[in-house]
Amino acid sequence: MTRRTALVLSVPAAIAASAIMITNSNAFKAATPTKAATSFLATLDQAQVKVAQYEFDADERFNFHFVPKDRNGLAFRAMNAAQQAAALELMSSCLSQLGMDRVRSIRDTELVLRSMEKAPAEYRNPDKYYITVFGTPSKDKRWAWRFEGHHVTLNWTMEGDKVVGSTPQFFGSNPARIPEGQNMAGFRLLPKEEDNARALVKSLSAEQAAKAIISDKAPADILTGANREAMRQGEAGIAFDALTSEQQKALKDLVGIHAAAQSDKISRARLASINKDGWKTVVFAWMGGMEPGQGHYYRIQGKSFLVEYDCTQNNNNHIHAAWRDFGTDFGGKAASADVLGDHLLSGHGIPDQKSR
Repeated sequence: MTRRTALVLSVPAAIAASAIMITNSNAFKAATPTKAATSFLATLDQAQVKVAQYEFDADERFNFHFVPKDRNGLAFRAMNAAQQAAALELMSSCLSQLGMDRVRSIRDTELVLRSMEKAPAEYRNPDKYYITVFGTPSKDKRWAWRFEGHHVTLNWTMEGDKVVGSTPQFFGSNPARIPEGQNMAGFRLLPKEEDNARALVKSLSAEQAAKAIISDKAPADILTGANREAMRQGEAGIAFDALTSEQQKALKDLVGIHAAAQSDKISRARLASINKDGWKTVVFAWMGGMEPGQGHYYRIQGKSFLVEYDCTQNNNNHIHAAWRDFGTDFGGKAASADVLGDHLLSGHGIPDQKSR
């Protein structure tokens, strides 16, 4: 397979020395998740399998987060080139080309953060991303797998090759726009998630905005945080039926943007589920400023799903974006332990702000 650096951009020598060579995801053949997971596990030795694989019912399956920390599972830094290629093949079985590119860019951004923060290489490490398999990949039994590291957590629950759960899904970007003087200056990981939502809220009439904008202050993070169980966030906001036809299309497009990192099959299934529930159940809510550079938050909530987006940390240049399914996170009901997770709500339901 062709090997290349993650982004075709000049990289300072200090960063280039530690940059990962990541396989171009265009080179992958379409493999089913079951076949790809089986092939990945087959590349591992016994010690690696013990690290990478858990029982399907293990509590670890519900243990997710998006902050920089050590995780359970097999890290890319502990894999050889063939094992990394097999891991990426597994990822490509459930992610779109956009999703593969996004993960690659998130890992690259760790090198930017290392330079900006003068952080230790171990802390901002683009190989500190983990694959974990739960159960035995099988055509007739439930199993699951996870890809996770700083600013990305992706979870899939399977029945054979049928995806029965593709959430929690989280992508983050810090910096949201890479500043001048840094490698990749001007790069934005999640531009449409920000720009399309801003265009939608700015298109609202005064009467519509009075419903949609529920606070002039944005929360310090997404309100669901890393909770094992996604909680409904109330019904405040503007209902789909209160939008014009053009605005309705813009909202549907925005939901599609948040789904687009998943494979086409998974993305279409998500949108089909919303269609089945009816778009009239969908509500859009905005908090914070409406101009670029101002802290802002929005959510899109329907009968069975919740999309959250927040950009307030690091001088409003740090994005967290998540998709949660109320019924099928982790493929069904998650373990009940620690429903509030690490994000205990304070004051008016706004988490304490920390840079992550």
